[in-house]
Amino acid sequence: MKAIFYYNHSEAIKVDKDLEYIAELDIVFKTSVSLKNPIIDLELKFQDNKTLIDVVDENNEDVVVGLDNDSLVSDYPFSITDFNYCYIPSLDKYYYINNPILVTSELFRLELTEDVLMSLKTEFRELDAFVTRNEFTFDKLIKDDLTNFRWSKSVEIVNVKGDASNLFSRDNQYSIMFTYLTDTVIGGNTPYGPASSEPFNKSTNYLVLTSISAKNLSKLIYNDDTKRSFVKNMKVYPYSIRYSEYTNTYFDIGTERVNISDFMVAGERYKAPIYLPEYLQIGYNYYYGRTNIPSNIDFLDYEPFSKYELWIPFHRWIEIDANYVLNKLLEIRYVVDYDSGTSSVVVTSSGTVIYTNDVELGVDIPLSTTNQREANDKALSMGLNTGIGLIGSALSMASLNPIGVASGVLSASKVISSAVTGFNTNYVKANGMTSNSNLGYYNPYVPQLRITRNIPVGYNSDYFHLKGRPLYQVKTLSSLSGFTQIDDIHLENIKAFQDEKDELYNLLKSGIIL
Repeated sequence: MKAIFYYNHSEAIKVDKDLEYIAELDIVFKTSVSLKNPIIDLELKFQDNKTLIDVVDENNEDVVVGLDNDSLVSDYPFSITDFNYCYIPSLDKYYYINNPILVTSELFRLELTEDVLMSLKTEFRELDAFVTRNEFTFDKLIKDDLTNFRWSKSVEIVNVKGDASNLFSRDNQYSIMFTYLTDTVIGGNTPYGPASSEPFNKSTNYLVLTSISAKNLSKLIYNDDTKRSFVKNMKVYPYSIRYSEYTNTYFDIGTERVNISDFMVAGERYKAPIYLPEYLQIGYNYYYGRTNIPSNIDFLDYEPFSKYELWIPFHRWIEIDANYVLNKLLEIRYVVDYDSGTSSVVVTSSGTVIYTNDVELGVDIPLSTTNQREANDKALSMGLNTGIGLIGSALSMASLNPIGVASGVLSASKVISSAVTGFNTNYVKANGMTSNSNLGYYNPYVPQLRITRNIPVGYNSDYFHLKGRPLYQVKTLSSLSGFTQIDDIHLENIKAFQDEKDELYNLLKSGIIL
């Protein structure tokens, strides 16, 4: 019986072995043997302490190879210890060669173990199997339970793009909004358009003031209970409010008339807003995961491997589910109610509202009897001048650092900031800087997306070649390549013995390379 001997360069789990042809030799089975684990005898000759092997070359011509013949050795550079694999054509089976044993001076005994992957590859490759892992065909969004991670985590901070830098900036624009009730509106423009010939009853009016005009106005109405009772609020906002110039020489707070000359700086004209936005959109951003390519998003971009937090200016950090961040348009909007001086923030993900909350957008300048008393109490406790002194100081500093007032950070006096804190507690707390070792300090007035990730170890091509990636689909094995692991397959109809089927099934379950 003939056997073709090879040197196998491939790992055992690879189906198609990388075989180097050595020789075709005569073999003899040792009595009764298992076809799965046979033992064969191979007769060799010796001469001058050198091994001489009768072989048939690839052209079926008899050749005697002598290891003392340099030219022949170069043509057939092998010895018996180089045989690690063989094919027996009459059985149509492939075998690993184990433990060559020298029986006599001219007889070697070889123990063989069938390679069922090579012997049965033609049949089992055409079968359908439930494939759990594959090297090149996989579902990136399925969690890979085999992945290992470092103890440390990476932190990335991404600026949310959009209009944030223009709307909220420590060194940029601000507006002082004065909101009040009036029983008559005559001439000029109102928030609702041009004034009609008929007076508005119990309506709300708005003035956009400079810091100096606001200071003078506060002095004018502070000691006038009637005027002060019609004031809704005065507030500093950290962005620019559109306005039109008001051309009248007076305006009415409630039933009381105020002459513009009583509080306006020479040459200045106070303004009435003509556009009160429903909302302010300060940021929008698409985030595409670690690779910044939507098609490459995988399970590592989702919880629990990645956590997403959004910094909302004038509010706080909030945690957002990855499904609302990845490949979604993330928008932040502020809804402002100038009548009450309150505001709220709305976060949407591609049009879906995912977060809402009240937010302190700007700082109140206390004018009413009730909140003025609170401000006076705070001022007394800090040794400040009472009454109009507090208001005047705050507004004077606003002219130098207006956004400082709006943010609760008054560079001229931290004491005044403390006085305002009582009306703006949440906002002041939200103002702390957050740092990142790679990016340094960031601007708290600009929305930020902070991503904290687990760092996979060795999750690369070498890992995929050894373990594959999750698939969990029914596939025909001939359609796959690379490392493949199955959960179930029907082998009943292939031509093989049961022990061969059992071994093949176990190999497929543990993983093979197609």
